[in-house]
Amino acid sequence: MRGMKPDLAAWRALVERDLKGAPTERLVRQTDDGVAIQPLYTEAQGTLAAARAMAATPLRLSAPPPGDPASLAAWLTDDLARGAEGAVLPAASLPDLAALDQVLAVVPAGTPVNLDGSGLALAHGLLARRRGTPGGLGLSPFERYAAEGRPPGGLLHQGARLAVEAPGWRVFEVDGHRWHAAGAADAQELALALAGGLGCLRALDAAGAGPTAIGFTVAVGTRFFESIAKLRALRACWFRILEASGLAPDLRLRARPAARQWTREEPFVNLLRGTAMTFAAYVGGADEVVGVPFDLEIGASAAGRRLARNTAQILADEGHLGRVADPAGGSFFLETLTAELAERAWAGLQAIEAAGGLRAALAAGTVQAEIATVAARRAVRIARRQQGIVGVSEYPVPGPAATAARTPTPPPAQADAVGEPVAALLAGAPCAAVDAALDPEEAEAALRRLVPVRDAFAFEELRASAAGAVCLVRLGPLARHLPRVTFATHLLAAGGLAAVGEEEPSDPVAAFKASGAQVACLCGHDDDYATHAEALARALKAAGARRVLLAGRAGAAEQALRAAGVDDFIFLGCDALAALRGVLGALA
Repeated sequence: MRGMKPDLAAWRALVERDLKGAPTERLVRQTDDGVAIQPLYTEAQGTLAAARAMAATPLRLSAPPPGDPASLAAWLTDDLARGAEGAVLPAASLPDLAALDQVLAVVPAGTPVNLDGSGLALAHGLLARRRGTPGGLGLSPFERYAAEGRPPGGLLHQGARLAVEAPGWRVFEVDGHRWHAAGAADAQELALALAGGLGCLRALDAAGAGPTAIGFTVAVGTRFFESIAKLRALRACWFRILEASGLAPDLRLRARPAARQWTREEPFVNLLRGTAMTFAAYVGGADEVVGVPFDLEIGASAAGRRLARNTAQILADEGHLGRVADPAGGSFFLETLTAELAERAWAGLQAIEAAGGLRAALAAGTVQAEIATVAARRAVRIARRQQGIVGVSEYPVPGPAATAARTPTPPPAQADAVGEPVAALLAGAPCAAVDAALDPEEAEAALRRLVPVRDAFAFEELRASAAGAVCLVRLGPLARHLPRVTFATHLLAAGGLAAVGEEEPSDPVAAFKASGAQVACLCGHDDDYATHAEALARALKAAGARRVLLAGRAGAAEQALRAAGVDDFIFLGCDALAALRGVLGALA
């Protein structure tokens, strides 16, 4: 009613009435970092958030996946002609400067070019070829150390020297996306990015360069509001670091769709994921946005690339999302969430600094252990389908598994001796040889490496190896068995297994034999289980069932049901991966 002051107590009373005695904690959701997402926010509890310095549409970047130089050139030719405004080149696909020249030939003069996962050889090569158009050299010392074991000192020192020689270039790329891809939660990603940025800042300061040589890449995921808050929190924390260092605010922030959340199965759902991620990047204040085709994991099609480009263009040019400074500012929810993420990230940064910095924390294994702990908790939720993946573990599409994902072949490592690195580089030496000469430290074999893993991988791997069917043995009339038949059908489909069997069999055991299946799943009402389940399980085992499941919780009858032949119970919140592996083992 107009003029009525909102009454929080009255709202809570209505909620408690609608929950019918259930605790209101049911409405609170925990993030991977342990931040509690409340159902209602009435006021901002203070924030570290900082708005963008100016409102401007972010630069839309094309980022082709690893491949040969010809395929990269073809990809970029199409993307740059149809709306992309810059490029991010995978260094793994550029074994020498001839390959770099082949790709740069299709990039118009004045178009920003950025390297991803670069070494010093490519950095020198790109700088020499594009000095008049500043871009990004893609040096990520700490991320490389975590993935390959190569100590960051040489890359930091040489990169800082490059920053002095090439003002305006984004020499270091602090790539938070890599921590996220390995399983890190949002605040963990921020803390590691801030620690990496601080390490780069120290190297630059020692060389007499400034923070303009540092860029940040952050993963934006399917949790829309959390991704917005993460971008805003990074800006706030980095500005705090610069302020404490006596430096002016400066940040170039790239948002990249979270590779960890992309799926190979039912890839069309990635269209929804990509739209939410791109939307969050714009609202969160990214300066650059990378578009990713929905079918990247099975070989990006022309349609997938076009939709990725057009999604970003429509949101920017028709939705005008990039033309408002900090559109999330003022939201009680987002201001509070930004502050909570920033506080946790800052605490994480302080812990890393107390351990001696990011390299020391990685060498000690504490970073890897913390990421593994969060990833393990997430894996349990995914296995139990408490954190569903649409099209994979939830609402899977029946049918064969998708085409196997493309596995890029890295260029072979070269160990040829190089006398004068830069001169040899210009003479056509392999990039790996030049990198080895410029940065001769060998990888630390004992370092625990971080490996990217997609959330859907376990289910998709299971489905790729699956073959066979399970007979759903229905108890009672349709109205009594339908809910559990539907549940079991979806769970089995998540493992690539078909559900077969008569809808209302007069003789369930005969129906099982007629189905040709070797595994049976009892589906019915609890009352029907109490009357028939034990006898039916014995009969199914006698009829040749290698494994018998029961859809529902066993309760007090579990011991008797197992003794009768029930091997496993599937229910909401069960370990679906373990249950599916048990079925596949019986079918092998």
